[in-house]
Amino acid sequence: MDKEKIWKEKTRLDNNDKYRIIFHIILTILSITVAIIEKDFTWILVALLWINIIVQEYCDAKMSKGNQVVIDLQEENIDKQFEVINNLIDEICKMKNTKIVDIKDIKIPKNFSKPKPAKMKNRIGYYNTYKQFEVPIVVDENNNLIDGYTTYLIAKQNDFTKIEVRKK
Repeated sequence: MDKEKIWKEKTRLDNNDKYRIIFHIILTILSITVAIIEKDFTWILVALLWINIIVQEYCDAKMSKGNQVVIDLQEENIDKQFEVINNLIDEICKMKNTKIVDIKDIKIPKNFSKPKPAKMKNRIGYYNTYKQFEVPIVVDENNNLIDGYTTYLIAKQNDFTKIEVRKK
């Protein structure tokens, strides 16, 4: 089916819109009939007003349908773009032997001690300067932290929810 046919199908007026327009057409015909029978110009003005309402109702209904179709298409395209991006991220992670994990899923072993203030200051300075971490986070298959504790702390401090980690 070509795009024009699809557009016409999706923007077709529903029965409520059609009945409302038909009702206004009947009122227009009635007003014209009364104008002819009564020979009163006022009824012609009423008929013109009904015609104006008909045009407005039709245009409004078509525009509403068209807007909804455009919104649906945009949402569909956004979903496709997210799918492509997620597939690319997965491929890159496979090539780099990394994975993306929720930072809350990283388990810190009890033997890790708080890093020295000078080390943290240097790592934070590096992150702030280059907008990347100096040292990667390394985890085992159970997401137990092996290396990169300072990176983990900086990521938590900066409200990361997900982070790329290397698999050991």
